[in-house]
Amino acid sequence: MAPSVAFEAWDGWGAWQATRTAEDERFNEAYRTRLAAVRKAREGGFEARCSACGRVGRFRIDPMVKVDDETHRERLVCPSCRLPGRNRAALAVLDHEGLGLEAAVYATEHGTPLIPRLRQRARHVATSEFHPERRPRLRRLRQWIRHGAAAHEDLLALSFCSASWDAVVCLDVFEHIHEVDAAFAECARVLRPGGVLVATAPFDENTETDRRLATLREGDVLEWSGPEEWHADPLGGRVPCFHRFGWAVLGRLRAAGFREAQLCRVDAPGEALFGLWVIRARR
Repeated sequence: MAPSVAFEAWDGWGAWQATRTAEDERFNEAYRTRLAAVRKAREGGFEARCSACGRVGRFRIDPMVKVDDETHRERLVCPSCRLPGRNRAALAVLDHEGLGLEAAVYATEHGTPLIPRLRQRARHVATSEFHPERRPRLRRLRQWIRHGAAAHEDLLALSFCSASWDAVVCLDVFEHIHEVDAAFAECARVLRPGGVLVATAPFDENTETDRRLATLREGDVLEWSGPEEWHADPLGGRVPCFHRFGWAVLGRLRAAGFREAQLCRVDAPGEALFGLWVIRARR
């Protein structure tokens, strides 16, 4: 699929700082544009074109929703394809890879609105969920009825052969993996030479270092380094957030086996995308 949204990419903290300093007003104006868009979305919505499905629609946010730094990531959902901003930004980055319909793509989710959009871009798309057998039986049955059986995969020990995939798409998963460097290495292992990892995760553009929020001690005991942070699990319940990443994540990806790693900033107000960050790492 031809790329429809341009974006910028940086390979490290120094390069980002140089750009951010030199073009301070541009980024400040982008921030103001984002705040205005969120306000309009709460007050009745605004029209924009979805880069994922190509349809023009009115993007709205429930006025009862609390506005915070994640609002534009999670709440600006396309009224047609139901993809939030982070998913649409990730697809915009993936589309620039020019994979072609014969590409093999693995996504670390199943039965979500993202999957039909991936199947438009590649004929061979595999999906999975983590430990569905551990879910309460009623939740597993509901998932099976709605979306069909989901293969179990563990990002610390993927069942795929090495060099199996042209792309791995992993959206808001890495922050929930305690040993995340091992997960990075597994993604690198299963990608073919030149293959790409496209991922999203909580990221602070203003810090060089990654921050560990919690540590898993013996007996699966969580030890928090500050306030607890839990995220909703699409299959029910909630899961702990272990990491908030800074620019150091790029070095960790390179150490895990990726030849290149960049953070991409997708800013396309006409597509309701406002300064969203996507990880792109090439094997």
